Amino acid sequence: MKIIVIGGGLSGLAASVFLSEKGFKVTLIEASPKLGGRAYTLSEPESNLEFDNGQHLLMGCYRSTLRFLKIIGAESEIIFLPLKVPFVRPNYGISYLRAVDEFYPLNLIDAIMNFEAVSWKSRARILALMMKIRNEKNERESNVNVFRWLKDNNQTDEAIENFWQVLCVGALNSDPEKASASIFKNVIKRIFFSGAEGYKFILPRKNLRTMYIDKSKNFIISKGGYVNLSERVLEFRIEGGIINKIVTDNNLYDDFEMVVSALPAHALKKIKFSGTQLKSVPSFEYSPILNVHLILEDNPFTERYYALLGTDYHWLFNHGKYISITASSAEKLIKKNNAELLSELYSNLELFFPIFNRKLVRSSRIIKEKRATFVPAGDRLLNNTGYFTDIKNLFVGGDWTIPELPATIESAVLSAEKVSREIFNISRVSD
Repeated sequence: MKIIVIGGGLSGLAASVFLSEKGFKVTLIEASPKLGGRAYTLSEPESNLEFDNGQHLLMGCYRSTLRFLKIIGAESEIIFLPLKVPFVRPNYGISYLRAVDEFYPLNLIDAIMNFEAVSWKSRARILALMMKIRNEKNERESNVNVFRWLKDNNQTDEAIENFWQVLCVGALNSDPEKASASIFKNVIKRIFFSGAEGYKFILPRKNLRTMYIDKSKNFIISKGGYVNLSERVLEFRIEGGIINKIVTDNNLYDDFEMVVSALPAHALKKIKFSGTQLKSVPSFEYSPILNVHLILEDNPFTERYYALLGTDYHWLFNHGKYISITASSAEKLIKKNNAELLSELYSNLELFFPIFNRKLVRSSRIIKEKRATFVPAGDRLLNNTGYFTDIKNLFVGGDWTIPELPATIESAVLSAEKVSREIFNISRVSD
């Protein structure tokens, strides 16, 4: 069976890999000249470095992603790290959220009760809410945001600012006053209460291109598939409820049985549906992410990453020759010019880390992504069913089609896995 996959981001690559593994002949069509979508690798010729547009952090609970990486032979390209997160506050130094590998889940109780960034009172309340999340059934509180839910559950201002906000912004890329409490609780449950590996950080050993982009492309081709870049899909021609032709700016495709769209919602809406119309596709409020890469003459940082408290910048990742600073939900920051951003960032780093001096910076790269991700608001739980067409041979994937999760690597791959499984089941019935 021949399948056209539209969109060469992570979801499209994963769908192509899953389908290729099951014996389908896949043609992947991507409008841009590169694969990877919103996750891509950049080169810095002056320093001879390659780095990702931002730090794309994986978690041990990303089971679909780990299956995908195993299929393409990328298991050696990642490293699992134990739970050891340095939280940094000016004038307070570093407080660690740290768990030993043994005695799960009791080790998480020990981690929270020894988290010195908050008082004993706040630790006890954090722990009580964690236990509540672990024990309760998944109930949808679609109209309750994370901040309101935390206040309703007796969390102190200190606990919200120094613990929960870091988790919310890091996991959902969204402000607690906008993000859905239901989605947040689901993410917390997956991370901390899905097994002893779930809360571990996973980092690429090099970059995303090395980790999965090139390997995915090579896998698809090795299975007899094709990867066509710089080709934009313009139109679906539909007869009898089935797509029988796909028009691009380069070609006309008519030799296929199934079509997978792995496009963002706004891109899917731009395709012309001749012979029918697309059912309602949700609109999203998008959330920007700012990433600043600083190439250093000398690196004084000793940890792999740091969570930053009380600032608009949320994470610092240490790559040796350079560091990456990430700000999620960065609406205010991306409006500033680069000179303002760097001056403010240097002042923040010097305040947070006395070991840092702006004279250590040899060069910088600022990446502003206005549509980096969408806000995981409660209305997604009500309006997003995962499938948006009555077209019998069109399947829709993408991180935005998984309503119970935010826009992450895992939701993108999970959507691809679900689509490929459905196509496989349909093909077995038809055989």
